[in-house]
Amino acid sequence: MVMDVDISRWILDFLARQPIDDTTLTKLLNTLPILDTDTNLKKLLILRKIESEMSNGNVSEDVLDLLEMMEELEYRDNVKVGDSMKRAYCDVAVDCTIRALENEGLGRYFELVKKIWRNRIGWMLKCENVGLVSYDLINWRDDVENAVGDESVCKEVLVKWKGMDVVESVREFVRDAREMIGPSFLEVACEDDRVREVLGFGAEVDEDDGVCDQTDAAKGGKNDEDGNGCDQTHATKDEDSHDQTNATEASLKERNNTVQDESAGGAAGCESRGELPLPKKSVVSPVKRDESPKPLRRKRKPWSNEEEDTLRKGVKKYGTGNWKIILNMYSDIFDDRTAIDLKDKWRNLIV
Repeated sequence: MVMDVDISRWILDFLARQPIDDTTLTKLLNTLPILDTDTNLKKLLILRKIESEMSNGNVSEDVLDLLEMMEELEYRDNVKVGDSMKRAYCDVAVDCTIRALENEGLGRYFELVKKIWRNRIGWMLKCENVGLVSYDLINWRDDVENAVGDESVCKEVLVKWKGMDVVESVREFVRDAREMIGPSFLEVACEDDRVREVLGFGAEVDEDDGVCDQTDAAKGGKNDEDGNGCDQTHATKDEDSHDQTNATEASLKERNNTVQDESAGGAAGCESRGELPLPKKSVVSPVKRDESPKPLRRKRKPWSNEEEDTLRKGVKKYGTGNWKIILNMYSDIFDDRTAIDLKDKWRNLIV
């Protein structure tokens, strides 16, 4: 049986925040269905990858790739990149370059200046609306470029770099990003009575199962001693059901034979049977025939600023895709709206 996509998303969203190993999480991602539009889950996975990359106390160029992927997701969600993310990207770019200058010499340093600052960051500066660009990034770009041919500038850059704490800078960004994403939907659902009511949590147990559980508890294990109880009751039910099924099949066969005999007798006496009077045809005017009722179309209702703000608030709290939950939680605001309306409007808002 294929798991519901919403339930799968809620489970993965919860597990992505837990201290489980990456291998187990990867297996779950390959097993459970996820939507490509679920950007919050993608962000959580990127943050986990960044933390994994920093597990040895250092950063690498891979963190630059991950931060750029994060910025792309923020751009799709129409979210402004925060200062902590800009600072983290700048510090990682500086650390990767200047560390090579100290440990591997000018040859490797020149290579990284070209790769990171002239190509990667140079392309960003030429483009518009790239959220990772900051004044610090521009100033550092001038410093690392000038250090290529000036030994005094090279020494100044090394001193300036040693005063940085790049790991803490990235950790600060991760904390801010997790806070912006907010808690998992399952955590919110456990704390909100209205959400549990909408989802149907806390429903009564099936009557048969409840009776068996209560009977077992009342007997205090008596069923285990004498071998009777719920198992015997279910077995008896199965036997009765089997007998009833056989009796029903026999009854159907008898009825089938009777019907066949009656059909044969009826066919023999067909000639003496009188014809039934045909119903009179009513004449319908061609004009009235075309006056069939047409389906009523729902009148379009413009979205108010309050509705748009509430939709953003709902998505931030309950996550993208939980349209029915958001609709029920803010039913007083979304009057005459449907879950499809919320989904379509959100798609227009983030374009």
